[in-house]
Amino acid sequence: MKEHPGKVWICLVVGAGLAGSLIACSTDKALLIGDEQEREVGVQVDQQIRQEYTVCDPPVCEQQILQYVSALGNQMAAKSDRNDIAYTFTVLHSDEINAFAAPGGFIYITTGLLRESKNASEVAGVLGHEIGHIVERHGAEQMEAQLGAELLRDLIFGTEATTASTVADIVFGSYSAFVQSPEKELEADVHGVLLPTAINYTPNGLIGFFKTLQVLFGDESSPLSEILSTHPQPAERISHAEQTMTELGIKAQDYPEDTTNPPFSTIRSMLPPPAGDIQ
Repeated sequence: MKEHPGKVWICLVVGAGLAGSLIACSTDKALLIGDEQEREVGVQVDQQIRQEYTVCDPPVCEQQILQYVSALGNQMAAKSDRNDIAYTFTVLHSDEINAFAAPGGFIYITTGLLRESKNASEVAGVLGHEIGHIVERHGAEQMEAQLGAELLRDLIFGTEATTASTVADIVFGSYSAFVQSPEKELEADVHGVLLPTAINYTPNGLIGFFKTLQVLFGDESSPLSEILSTHPQPAERISHAEQTMTELGIKAQDYPEDTTNPPFSTIRSMLPPPAGDIQ
């Protein structure tokens, strides 16, 4: 059995002003790390994640599961304000109820989360949230904060002393690399509400998933308690998402619940038995 940091990360688990395009984002943030360096580190982090987890590919999982998630994610990524980079979506066979983003466009979602999701709109909301972390370049911000001036300089200017692999070791080895601040989580939640509407999905999906978290982990002794103590509680995130919809005049009834083909219920029925990786 593999030991995963945090067991249930829920990097799902923001009050930014919105104007202009579909989602006003911060892709013009004054960051030193460029897209190329961010992607290089992301490739290395992806390799480490694939060593830590079992990837939900054949023969472990039906190919349609990844195809479904990738199609849904890429549709929304194409509508985002950072649609000029490649996105890679990966399904992990794990009982963790989890989704998270690594630098450079890498997004992960677990079979445990898919199993607990009630419909495609909830999955879309979760993926939209993770795309939001990529759009807002939260991973690059974390990298700059973690590396320090010398390592950051070496990464940017290609000094042999620091490779993307070395940086990836630092990023992957830090639990905080996958747990964002409350402000960043709320910022990504805005994308989780709005991006689904760009492909004609209800904005209520992320709210529905947060309500599921409330039911599953509402008590203080839950495995999420330590994580949620440093993140907005589901109730706050639900309120914030509803406020976002109100301020932007978005009405859930204007959007269908599930327009995917095959329907999400079919995909969920294809999920493999629980992985047994959570004690």
